[in-house]
Amino acid sequence: MQIILVQLVPNLLWMDVEVVMKIHFFTKYVEYLTHKQVRPGILSNAIFTIRATFDANWKLVFDYRRFLIINKLPNQPLGAVFGQQPQIELLLVTKSKDIELLELVILNALQNSLNPISLIKIIVPESDVERAKEISWSFKDCNQVLILNENSIIPESVRNRLKEEFKELYGWVLAQYLKIWTVAESDSSGVLVLDADTILLSPRLFLDSEGKQILMPSVEYHKPYYDFLDNAQPFFGEMYNSFISHHMLMQPHLARKALSFCNNSLDELTSFVLKFYEKGEKSPFCLCFEIYAQYVITHEKNKYELAKWSNLSVKRDKIISNQKIISSYAKNFNSISLHSWL
Repeated sequence: MQIILVQLVPNLLWMDVEVVMKIHFFTKYVEYLTHKQVRPGILSNAIFTIRATFDANWKLVFDYRRFLIINKLPNQPLGAVFGQQPQIELLLVTKSKDIELLELVILNALQNSLNPISLIKIIVPESDVERAKEISWSFKDCNQVLILNENSIIPESVRNRLKEEFKELYGWVLAQYLKIWTVAESDSSGVLVLDADTILLSPRLFLDSEGKQILMPSVEYHKPYYDFLDNAQPFFGEMYNSFISHHMLMQPHLARKALSFCNNSLDELTSFVLKFYEKGEKSPFCLCFEIYAQYVITHEKNKYELAKWSNLSVKRDKIISNQKIISSYAKNFNSISLHSWL
């Protein structure tokens, strides 16, 4: 295999060759290319092209061209100037099963955001408010934590419409409303929206003093998300990149502009959702990450830089509350997500 690839590709990256020859499973090589310090090279393109040629099924389920492009992005495109990083808020919308992760997730976010975090907002179901308030935080300045009842953020009239329409998907839909609307209501310079099962591992500047932020394209390109937003065209432009990145810095003044397609009205947003979402699709739209990122990409071209995502999904029971194991991932990844369904 090595001889064939050397003949096909004259200027190989020999580090890639060594890794490929040592690793027995293709999935491990894919994981290797997501490492924050690794950039796919000529060999990587050759390996994927060869496999796509002989494995049509794989080509259908894995967009290797998109994968290669997003993993060639710089890891930290914004320059950090000491003492000039804007303060930001941290926002987590959590379900009951993820409350046990909050201490771990927040602690790592505080350690790895190069933007000082001035306020931590945690939105929980009404039944979990008291449980969340009883958490004993290990970090300083615990008074910066604000526990919010989800019912106090989205009006009952909107919640009832969503419950009636989406039934078992209601919680998933409501979480998206909570994220984008809470950001839009903020007066902070930026809000780092972080999935409650995602742990940040590497120091990163999310927003610089000039108001420029990072956006992290993801390999997942779920077409119903973009078909949904197409109904608001030309507002969101051509949507080539996806941004299902499990965390995203959002600037509230830009979030409000992103919601201007529905006149910054929850009622109008809900009417748009109910009219245009694809019925029967288990994941029919993205109101938070995609609406924000696609607006910025289309209308605020001087306000962002694309950065490498470098996220790994890990089984929750493997590392929960084990900081030593979590730290072992920090060498290679910017974040890990502890999805309970893995």
